[in-house]
Amino acid sequence: MGIEKAGRSVDSESIVDGLNALNVFDLGIDTSLRITPSIHQASNQVWPTRIQNGEYVTLDWDSL
Repeated sequence: MGIEKAGRSVDSESIVDGLNALNVFDLGIDTSLRITPSIHQASNQVWPTRIQNGEYVTLDWDSL
């Protein structure tokens, strides 16, 4: 998403600018994340996953 926002001349600075431009976004995990020029860590939460049959599968903490 950040690379898409970076535009045609992709370099490290344009990727950072692209990520900062996302502001609030959802990666499909039913939780809004936020990246801004002053907030670089989108979340403090961890979503344990595993790859099963080539797909990402979310793990349930209670089933571990």
